[in-house]
Amino acid sequence: MNVKRGVLLITIVAVVLVNSRTLADSASAQARIGELVALSLREYNYTNVLVRATRIAEFGSRAPGHEGYRRTLEYLVNEARRLNLTYLIQRFSIIAPVDLGSWIEVLEPTNIRLKAYCLWPNGGLGVYDGVLEGTAVYAGKGELDDFNGLDVNGSIVALDYDSGWNWVNALRFGAKAVIYLAESRASLDRFETYSKFDPLVPLPYPRLLLEPKESKLLRDLLRRGKVKLRVYCGMRLKDDVEAYNLLVEIPGVRDDEVVMFLAHFDAWSVAPGLANSTEEALSTAALIELMELLARNRPLRTAWILFTSGHWNGLVGPREFIRNFMLKSPEFVSGKRIVWYVIGVDLSADYPAVSLVYVGHFYAVGRPTFTIKYSWIQSRAVAYERIVWRYLNESGIPSENGLTDSLRLIGLIRPYDLTEGPGWSWSGTMAWPYVLDTEPFVVAGMAGFTIRTAFSYRVLEGSPLSDLSYVESRFNDRVVPQLASLTAIAVGLLNEPEVRVVRSLVLPTRLHPLLYWGFIDLEVRVLEYNVSRGWYDPVPGAVVRVGRFSDYPFTWILARADGRGVARVHGITPQGLNAWLVEAYKPVNNSWMYMPAYGMHSTGPAWVNALVPRVYATVNVKPLRVHALLDLYYPRLMRRCAVEDPRYGSLNVWASTPVTATPYHTETGMIPLYYGTMVYAQSEIGIIASTQLLNMTFTMSFGERWPLNVVQAEKPFYSAFDYAAGVYRLASSRYSVLSAREVRKLSADLMLRYAEEHLGRVREALGRGEYGRAYRNALAAWSYAARAYADETMPLYEESVKSALIFVPFIVISAYFFERLLVRAEGLRRVAAVAAIEMLAMGLFALTHPAFWVIPSTLLAAMSIGILILMAAVLWIFYREARDIVMEFAARLLGYHEVVGERMAATIMAVSLSTENMRKRPLRTVLTLTPVTVFAMALISLASISPYTAVLPSRVEGAEAPYYGIALKRGFNVLGDVLDYPTVEIVKAIVGDKGEVCPRVWYYPALVYPIGPMGMLLSVPSSHHVTGILGLTPEEARVVLRRGLVKGSTFLYED
Repeated sequence: MNVKRGVLLITIVAVVLVNSRTLADSASAQARIGELVALSLREYNYTNVLVRATRIAEFGSRAPGHEGYRRTLEYLVNEARRLNLTYLIQRFSIIAPVDLGSWIEVLEPTNIRLKAYCLWPNGGLGVYDGVLEGTAVYAGKGELDDFNGLDVNGSIVALDYDSGWNWVNALRFGAKAVIYLAESRASLDRFETYSKFDPLVPLPYPRLLLEPKESKLLRDLLRRGKVKLRVYCGMRLKDDVEAYNLLVEIPGVRDDEVVMFLAHFDAWSVAPGLANSTEEALSTAALIELMELLARNRPLRTAWILFTSGHWNGLVGPREFIRNFMLKSPEFVSGKRIVWYVIGVDLSADYPAVSLVYVGHFYAVGRPTFTIKYSWIQSRAVAYERIVWRYLNESGIPSENGLTDSLRLIGLIRPYDLTEGPGWSWSGTMAWPYVLDTEPFVVAGMAGFTIRTAFSYRVLEGSPLSDLSYVESRFNDRVVPQLASLTAIAVGLLNEPEVRVVRSLVLPTRLHPLLYWGFIDLEVRVLEYNVSRGWYDPVPGAVVRVGRFSDYPFTWILARADGRGVARVHGITPQGLNAWLVEAYKPVNNSWMYMPAYGMHSTGPAWVNALVPRVYATVNVKPLRVHALLDLYYPRLMRRCAVEDPRYGSLNVWASTPVTATPYHTETGMIPLYYGTMVYAQSEIGIIASTQLLNMTFTMSFGERWPLNVVQAEKPFYSAFDYAAGVYRLASSRYSVLSAREVRKLSADLMLRYAEEHLGRVREALGRGEYGRAYRNALAAWSYAARAYADETMPLYEESVKSALIFVPFIVISAYFFERLLVRAEGLRRVAAVAAIEMLAMGLFALTHPAFWVIPSTLLAAMSIGILILMAAVLWIFYREARDIVMEFAARLLGYHEVVGERMAATIMAVSLSTENMRKRPLRTVLTLTPVTVFAMALISLASISPYTAVLPSRVEGAEAPYYGIALKRGFNVLGDVLDYPTVEIVKAIVGDKGEVCPRVWYYPALVYPIGPMGMLLSVPSSHHVTGILGLTPEEARVVLRRGLVKGSTFLYED
């Protein structure tokens, strides 16, 4: 027994010693890693990052297909050669808009040529091809009232660059093209960048940009007088743009273990010819400097530095690298060699902290099955953050106390964001949608994440002008801390003695057996149905667009169909993660386009849910004449059909209304043989197209029984002016049919009167050249006319038809009764008499009731009712015969007998005797029928009243408001419902000059885990976080805040 106790004691002591030794070794290893990271932070050349980024920006436009792209690639290759590192260049082709040279030629009053730049095409592929000529007009910021007094129709409109979405106003008023006059300061705004094109609809509308020097020349000419221009648009959508990935290897002690770092070296601008951002070059420059650091200090694991491209073209570079390198490398697929982590770098000059994120908006595939791969790196990031803090404190970075205070609250490295939840916390520190170069690696089964600037507004993203001064002024305080965090994470992961991740969870995989992830190939066939041949023909050269549907413009994949009409796409995800929308387009000219078509043997675009490694889809297209639809608003609320959270885009829609457009032949009401629509709730612009050239009418429905828009299509584009006139014309013509027969409704009369009044103001304003007033009144007229049509007129139509179904059978039966009462003929004369009485009754009914006037075919309706009566008689006969047979069998088999009274015979006898008695006593008959008729008419009259809703003001007792007004609001909880900026315009039209309309805007910040909802306000001395901000117009702010304002003044519009 003592021996056993001794053995047990020795074993326990041995285990304790081993564990202590292991813990000591682990602590010693972590201390060595900490020292190595701290040393690397001091050795990393931060200043050189800015130098390299500046040099890359000087190469020119880095958009694929432009000179700066090629020079940047050469620079990267030369750096790898200088460091004597092994590198691999992967070549591929992408579809990208390339500006081959655009300019504006002034024809009058002088003759000069100005260098211009075409802007990003609508929908990513709506490139305008051609030369335009016309008179130029200057409309300032492009607000509605800025067009007043200008001859806009058929002209070329010049706008200030900081004019937002107002290029649509120029299109709405008939402008041929828009020229933006850039100013150096006004151009540095992300909102301005993304508002210069529609992300979904490929509408070929020319928009060009002039740089500040050329802008000043044109602006001076416009101030002097009439200017005539000729515009050359040199942008082309090229499918053979050469693009490259550059992979640089830094060998480590363990050659079979790899950590990959990547960043895209291309750039994007709303003017592709000016995509030379310094800020976007920071990530590339940071990896070059990291590459140099690691080349001098050999790491434990092998480091791969991947400089990829095609970031703004559907992540083409990362997808090509996975499909044609990782998945074709047996040693990585089998796990013989392992890539532990794929770490993307996406830095900006916005804020010093970084977020570790793996969920982006390209795939949006946050799942616990992915998140589990990052638990170990989350714990290590906390340790690296402490080392970075020590280095920054020693260096006195950041120098602004406000930044330091906010960093202590938020954190310098945020591993919390490396998750799919809770809520939106994976994107809580991002102000806008984004795509990550690591997303394709994640869906391929690898452990990919991106080191991205936290609280990143990316105010300069896509700016067409230089951002060098902006980056230089913020580099030390806001970029250097991010570079330190990147260096710490990189050096730490490359030299950790052990990576605690399950090896099988990070292998590149074509398709997981349980569909948890997958990198699937899609083959798309673009076909056109050949009516004469009775089968399908391929459509070579069509551009296939594939995406999970998002209105963020860079989440779509483009591929060109080959000579057999086949396009191939790599990297879609399996069912359960995403469904993929597949479309195809091929412009014929600026008016005709091959697009997804509905009709004979054509089913339009396709949706794909993938279950196998390779899937197939077919898109049926037709050449169709294109009409542009503007002002796609829900007319009841005059609100966009989808109001989205700007932080998450289509992933979080605050309010939505479905919208569909359908064309018809005007005279026959038939749908064209082929037609296509591109009407999305997320876009204010749409396209409707058909093979019908003339006499086409289209309707727009918003998820309701009746359409709220009916327009006869004879123009290339349509706006609220056309919608208001079309709906009013239809509603008033149909209501006049009812009102002519005394079927009226007070609210219908009011709605139509209001619509007519606003249409009158539209005509008056257009005659005076007051575009703003005309447009606002058009919105109001459309809203009133739509309500009059859908809420008032069509329900009355429906009630008329329903009442006819009751009255007409009654008339048919009454005709027989009155024939017996008045004529009492026999044989054919009896039939003729019944028919004559029935026709007379129908005529009187038609004179007093609108049913026969609202039914499209009265004869067909009468025949239908007659058939119904005949069917009822036949069914009655069948019932009688069946009952007799059942009774006969019951008597024969069961001995069951029943005494039956012949009800029908008795009824017929009673009717016959009653009519005979009525003939014998005419005075009594008249005296009886007269009060019955009068009483029935009185009941009908009293039951014909219609409800009417009115809004009446009510004074709140015991309270004093700062001003007399009306507050308009939908819902009483936060984001329960929202109003929109078109609502403001329609309210202005209704209020007119009787008051001032002051919209209010609420800002609610996102959830920042683990703090909660918070927005950060920063200044040099301090910082403060808020949970909500109310924005007031200067007019309302002066009134509301005049008593409570202690110091300073309210914001003005110029602020």
